[in-house]
Amino acid sequence: MKKEAFKRLHKAMSQIKPIIKDKKNPHFKNTYADINAMIEVVKPILLENSLVLLQPIIQGNVCTQIYDVESGEMLLESSLEMTSGLNAQQKGSEITYFRRYTLQSLLSLEAEDDDGTVASAAPAAPAQELPWLNLFDNKGKALQAYTDLEAFINSGKKTSLSTLKQKFKISKDTEKQLKEKLNIL
Repeated sequence: MKKEAFKRLHKAMSQIKPIIKDKKNPHFKNTYADINAMIEVVKPILLENSLVLLQPIIQGNVCTQIYDVESGEMLLESSLEMTSGLNAQQKGSEITYFRRYTLQSLLSLEAEDDDGTVASAAPAAPAQELPWLNLFDNKGKALQAYTDLEAFINSGKKTSLSTLKQKFKISKDTEKQLKEKLNIL
């Protein structure tokens, strides 16, 4: 039963678009999405997928929980412990802040600016072409890149093929050699 609930949660999360940062913080001079904007976007999508969002305060913790309507099971929970010694206004602000951040964290919500800075920003510079990672010359002799990479891995440091692919173009042949010689997955 939980597997089906997580499928519906997956579907809901794929439907949630980035939340518009609709409020300005004069103190820090930045924008943010307030809790009402987040709930306005998230709640209908969760309900459409038979999921319920709750944000109770439990034993001094502000919690964000998602329940499966069909089974009644809690699927996800995120919480933050409230600070003691705050006055009522500070406590209210903290609750709102924690509700926003636990919800954002729980559903991995993205936010985008609504002030046009994204749309009016200069186009990004074209991506630089990645260099090829060649481990051996055409005679099968190890190149410096291989020696450096082998020393890096033998030093106990970890790397992965996906990390290397972010830095280099890697041919299928080189990828095969990496997997065999360096035990990179």
